Amino acid sequence: PNVDNNVLDFVDHSCHLQVNFSSNRDMGTSVKGMLQQLQVTFDADILLNLLEFYGFVTSVKSYNKRVLLSLNGIENNTTRLLSKAEYVGVNHERVMWDVSVFDISVIFPWRNTASEWSNMVIKSRSLCFKSKTGPESFLSEVGDQPYFLKNFSNTISTSKDCLGVRLQDLYNYFDVQLNDFKITIVNSDQSQKISILEKFCASFFMAFCLIPDESILKQLEVYVHMESLKVHFSPSIYGAFIELSTHLDSLLLRDESETLNCVYPPNIVSDASSYSTFGISVISRLGSVDLEVDLENRGDNSSVLMVSLQEIDVRYVHKCPSSICVGLFPL
Repeated sequence: PNVDNNVLDFVDHSCHLQVNFSSNRDMGTSVKGMLQQLQVTFDADILLNLLEFYGFVTSVKSYNKRVLLSLNGIENNTTRLLSKAEYVGVNHERVMWDVSVFDISVIFPWRNTASEWSNMVIKSRSLCFKSKTGPESFLSEVGDQPYFLKNFSNTISTSKDCLGVRLQDLYNYFDVQLNDFKITIVNSDQSQKISILEKFCASFFMAFCLIPDESILKQLEVYVHMESLKVHFSPSIYGAFIELSTHLDSLLLRDESETLNCVYPPNIVSDASSYSTFGISVISRLGSVDLEVDLENRGDNSSVLMVSLQEIDVRYVHKCPSSICVGLFPL
């Protein structure tokens, strides 16, 4: 239980995790955690194994998902959506997250064409992941309603009030803060460092739909506020990405050959039909973007192309194949 007068001080600890269970349905469960100096080193083999494990975990459907899938047999769009909304409103328990990770360092090694090892080092000063209670945070950040509320059809909006289900209750909201994110390529003896992403600070506000296979609903909406972005590019960086791609392709081919020789249990079946529709909106506001391209054509006197952009608004809307989705979410 959450006892207000018994709060521990975790400032001097490198890691802490606090989970609060509440009997009040409106509050649900809250998870608060903090981790300092996260350092991870993994190669492509581990990455492929993690992706395979993730694919297996996502293929397992919970009881609630199976119930929602069973409602797809209702042909009327309004009736089907209201039935799913009513079920989600009664059975979904929200989990409030507040997790911060500081001093993140991820090292990804690979072998290049000269049979030498290179490392891609990804660092970030902090990554903060926090749940929000509703679209009010979106309104305060963007200054306007999110697409899934503003462009929803009047018929559905009117009908849902009869069931006591609000459209905004069908979404989970998250605020993600990423500070001082950097990407660097370093050779094995640390003698050469190539900066790819020198500076990147951004905040993301995301709304995830709780009904994953309904084309009439926007499945994901993302608002990105980027304070600054500085990127380097050169023939050396391009060559490093080609070598990394070649390394990954060789591992994928090896993995596919091993998969063909492996017999899987017959009850593990991939079902992608339930996620055949996916609508997404991304709204980005970029404070400053700097791109530096080193042509490396004359040694120390090589030419450099520098591009600087200020105050950019980018809006991307992916439309589902359904004609309903095209009508609901125009550009």
